[in-house]
Amino acid sequence: MAVMGKVCPWELLYYTLHADFARAHLRLTSKQIPVRLNGKTVWTSYYTPAEVAEAFSNGFTLKHCQALNLFLPPPYLIGAIERIPSAFAPLAFLDRYLGQLPVLRNMGDHFLLELKRRD
Repeated sequence: MAVMGKVCPWELLYYTLHADFARAHLRLTSKQIPVRLNGKTVWTSYYTPAEVAEAFSNGFTLKHCQALNLFLPPPYLIGAIERIPSAFAPLAFLDRYLGQLPVLRNMGDHFLLELKRRD
């Protein structure tokens, strides 16, 4: 499963640089919040990998966790890097390999969890 993470460094940086401090810290709330997506409002919740793993802990164990879009920008900011396409490959490499490390896997626009069913 891929889940929206609570900590997205790109989003923190982008909105802080634009002096939108409320938006920069929006994901840190534990409440559902309205987010605009394609002209519609989507009620969204953000989680840490540990929160999701805990929610499934009765029947599953965590097998793997990895940050997605930790070094690559989130899809809605992709224009920021499209101007320098040669930067994609190194950032994708960093996402793939460093996004699995214990502290870094808790960050990123999304994270990927692989859960194994308990027998």
